[in-house]
Amino acid sequence: GARLFIGNLRRTALLPIPSMQETVEDPHVLVLFRGWMRRHRGTCDATLYNYNHHLRALLRTVGDDTSKFEARSLRQFVQETSQRCGWATGKQCTTAMRAFLRYLIAEGRCAAGLDACIPALAHWRLSSLPRYVQPEEVERVIASCSTTSSAGIRDRAILLLLARLGLRAGDILRLCLSDLDWQEATIRVVGKGRRQTLLPMTQEVGDAILAFIKSGRHPIDNDTLFILSRAPFGPFASHCAISMIVA
Repeated sequence: GARLFIGNLRRTALLPIPSMQETVEDPHVLVLFRGWMRRHRGTCDATLYNYNHHLRALLRTVGDDTSKFEARSLRQFVQETSQRCGWATGKQCTTAMRAFLRYLIAEGRCAAGLDACIPALAHWRLSSLPRYVQPEEVERVIASCSTTSSAGIRDRAILLLLARLGLRAGDILRLCLSDLDWQEATIRVVGKGRRQTLLPMTQEVGDAILAFIKSGRHPIDNDTLFILSRAPFGPFASHCAISMIVA
């Protein structure tokens, strides 16, 4: 209840929308790195927030004088992180470190080629339970959506975008009414790095989206396509809502 109340206050501009603020404990080089990534790579704040955690730990461990970075200490940091936190966290750590080192190299703050010393963490295919469902199971999930409730009509449109066009949860979260071109039957998707892609709007997907706009979407002063089915009506808070719909 508190979360809905605060969200409504933010939508009505009575509370400021939180953003990642530069904190005093951040080394100056991390502040510069985040600005560089936003400007040159179009990286979103959520990704930079995840990078920040690993890079703070890196600078605490090996020191904040980037001109003295060496391959051995960097590789040791990755190894210790993966052993302590597991493969998924270790992979995120290596991604953050490579991006950070490429920035430092571009700015002349560390030795050239140092990014090549970051190891790729071993993770073999089929070493865990399958993370996908069979095609017939996908069709059963789509068919399970109610065609009489606003939430069911919305969820069916979301599932079809995931299954037919291969959109990610974040792509669906950012879809707007203005991204739909009914004349050309295309959907504009802004993916990673803020790159725009035009995808074909099939008849099935177009019918599902149109059904949601006509019968399931409450009129709000917002261009976001998919919104909450219960008041206060507005966009989803994060991509986790799309994952929960699928679950």
